[in-house]
This record gives sequence, structure tokens and C-alpha cells, in this order.
Amino acid sequence: MQKKDVDRRVLIAGLGGAVAGSLLARNAVAGSLNPPPGGVMPSGRDLTQVTNMIARTDQGCAMPPVPIESLPGSSSAKHVISVSGAYDMVDKNKGQPAQNVIDVQASHVDICGGGFHIFVASGGPVGLTSGSGIVCSGQNVTFYDGSVVGGGIGIDFSQAMRFILWDVISIGAEIAGFKLGSEGNFYDSEAHTSLGVGVLASGFHSLIEEGAVYSCPTGYAITGAQNIFFNNYATNCQTPFQIGPGNSYGPLVNVAGVGDMSLVPRASDPWANFAY
Repeated sequence: MQKKDVDRRVLIAGLGGAVAGSLLARNAVAGSLNPPPGGVMPSGRDLTQVTNMIARTDQGCAMPPVPIESLPGSSSAKHVISVSGAYDMVDKNKGQPAQNVIDVQASHVDICGGGFHIFVASGGPVGLTSGSGIVCSGQNVTFYDGSVVGGGIGIDFSQAMRFILWDVISIGAEIAGFKLGSEGNFYDSEAHTSLGVGVLASGFHSLIEEGAVYSCPTGYAITGAQNIFFNNYATNCQTPFQIGPGNSYGPLVNVAGVGDMSLVPRASDPWANFAY
């Protein structure tokens, strides 16, 4: 087919649409010009609801993540992630006593906390530990930009494999702020006022860097093996670092109240971990 034939068909189709539109316009009936008493009320979603359904990028609109709050739960968790994909939090979230808030059972999952808090309810049946803000047993799971308040283990990735925890905070956990699995990256995250351990690494082959622990009896406990540990910080902890055999780590340097840190041996080491 020649290009001019294609152009001609497009032109004819366009003219046909214009003629049909003109005929429809001639037969259209105007609506009432008098609004109902009380004014016109919206009948669908408001602007905020529509905005929350759209993910904008410089290249246009992309498919948005699934809101965590829309997911059903189980007997042990308020929300269960059972399908791979991208998820986000659109508000603060709170579970029931002795219940996990989010249970990640799927692999290949990305979770954006959106800066919101996950509150783990305290109490519950006698003898039961409080749940976790997030418990994960999947592989290739990322959680970032969120925080967990309370919980037995605030963020429990002990059964996770190939995970990333980045820019995440745990506050006031009973046993441990974080529990880490294997082949993961724990980066730029913080544990505050855990009653036990700030960060407990029980798995293997994980990278633990640039974390901070505040006011926990034990700052970091590395009980697994072949993990690497550097550029971490602990303050107001009775035992800042408890690193088991078979792990690699930078110098453990106590600089609490020393003033000029350049006078402390190994404080300038690029791999150093600091207690202060």
C-alpha cells in the first residue's frame, strides 16, 4: 500500500468522525441550567484519593505500588504480603496485641514505609511476646523509609535471604530492635531503647554498615558467621559491640568523652566502629 493511500484513509476517517460529531451536536439536548438546592455535590473520589492512586515520574505516570493497608491479614498478622511486587504505606499502622503488623511471605518485594510509623500493640495473653512490626521470610525483600515502635522484635528479618533494610528505625523493642538473616545489607538504620539488643545479626554473609544504636543494654550482637561489620555507632549501651568468632569487622573504638578523636588510636581508621 502506498503512503498516500494510508494518508487518504486517515483523512477520510477523520472527516467521518467530524461529520458524526456535528450530527450528534445538532441533536443534543441541553441540560437544566438551574442547579439543585444546596449546590452540586461530588459523586466520586476526591482529589486526594485520586492523587494517592497515581505515581508520578519525570517521564509520566507509572503504575502505583499497592497500599499495605489494603491487604488482608491472617490469624497472626494484620496484613500479609503473599504476592511479589511493590508496596507502600499510606498512613500509620497499628496491630493487635500479640500480633505482627506486616508479614512478608512472598519474595521479590519492595516496601516503602513513606516515613510512617508501624505501632506494635503491647500486652496480649500472658506469656506471649509482643509481635513484630514487620516479619519477613521471603527472599529479595527491601524495606526502607519507615519505623517501628514497640514489638518483641521490632523488625524481624531473621528468616529472610538477600534483603535490604535501609533508613529504618526501631524504637522500644522488648527483645531486639532488628534481627537479621543472611546475605543482606543493613544500612543507615537505627535502634533506640530496646530492652535487649539493638541489632542482632544471627545469619550469614550480611553487610552491616553505618548503623546506630542508642540506649540498649547490648548495642550490636553478631552471633552468625562471615558477616562484615564497619562504620557503626553505639552510645549509652552497657555492651556496645558483641561480635562472635568467624565475622570480620573494623576496629572497635571507644571515644566517649575524649574530646579530640584524632588522639585516640585507630579512630581515624576508615573501617572503625565507635562507642561514644
